[in-house]
Formats: sequence, structure tokens, C-alpha cells
Amino acid sequence: MLLRLFRRERKNRNIFDVPAVLNDFYALAHKLGELQNLQFKEKDDNGDSILWRFNYKGNKYTLSFSIYNGLSIYTKENVRSKSAKKAEEELTNVLSKA
Repeated sequence: MLLRLFRRERKNRNIFDVPAVLNDFYALAHKLGELQNLQFKEKDDNGDSILWRFNYKGNKYTLSFSIYNGLSIYTKENVRSKSAKKAEEELTNVLSKA
């Protein structure tokens, strides 16, 4: 489904970014929705971008799709706790199998 996942420098705390199309966004959202205790809290559709916010293991993330930048998951939190690192590793692991 998705092209290879790759990490960027974490200026915006991106977990991953991939070039993608809209169908990839919905497929990934479905895959994330299958994770235990993950629910999308806010959904913003601005025409050329989509932002869905969710919590995973006590950490806040945003699933984003833009026709210009593709698909990404990021957090604005600067906290680098053990639980945040573990949650990001689990998300990356799940996404790499998507």
C-alpha cells in the first residue's frame, strides 16, 4: 500500500512521512483504527489537506494528508518520555507492516 517509510529530522516531531494518495490515507486510518484504544478525536477536512487527531498510549498525534506533501503522522509535543518513545516505536512498527 504505502511506499517505503522514511524518517525526517524531527523538527515537527514527525514519526514518518510518505508520498501518498488519498486512498492511502483512508487505508492507514483504517489500520490505525484497528489498534486497541485508538479513536480519532477531531477530524478537519480543508479541501487540499486532512488532519485527524488521535491519542495513543497517552500521547497526542495527528494523522495528516496533503495533496502537496503526502501522508504523515506527527506530534507537537516536545516531551521525550519513555512511554512516548515506546508508543512511537509501536506505531512505526504497525505502519511498516501496512
